Amino acid sequence: YKILGELGRGGMGVVYRAKQDGLNRAVAIKTLIGTAVTRATLARFWAEAEVMAEVKHPNVVQVIELGEHAGKPFMAMEFVKGGSLSQRLRGGVRLPPRDAAELMEKVARGVGAAHDLGIVHRDLKPDNVLMDGDTPKVTDFGIAKRKAHELTQTNAMMGTPAYMAPEQAASKARHVGPAADVWSLGVMLYECLSG
Repeated sequence: YKILGELGRGGMGVVYRAKQDGLNRAVAIKTLIGTAVTRATLARFWAEAEVMAEVKHPNVVQVIELGEHAGKPFMAMEFVKGGSLSQRLRGGVRLPPRDAAELMEKVARGVGAAHDLGIVHRDLKPDNVLMDGDTPKVTDFGIAKRKAHELTQTNAMMGTPAYMAPEQAASKARHVGPAADVWSLGVMLYECLSG
């Protein structure tokens, strides 16, 4: 891979735009920031990569490769060139009702594919929906819950408060299931309609 530039950065990791040698295609590379590499963050990174690789759906960002470089893990993913849903909604932009419903139906189908595998995203928000033209793709399964297993503390509040279901905001992690993602989808639909 040849790194072309930075796409985004969070508290734990960074995502780069890159070119995959040999196949000459654009990809996104996610890796951990040097100071964030601990046993717990490594475990969460690999768990996220495994979850994303398991969910095969046109409305979920696809993982191309998992690997390690210079002692740091990386995840190569399909590059989604259209930015995030959050960027599309900036400045109070409202979508026409039919457009909003069709968009969120596609997001819901991607999330439903994860639910069919026992995976709850737990951080659905416009920042975690990337746009490839009119096709939304769910990404960032960093705090996902898989069946009965999770890598976060039982009473830890994880997610983005404005999009959390009541049980999630109350730090009742073991009670957070697919319904919490449905709540978040409803909040995003409301945001698309109301600006």
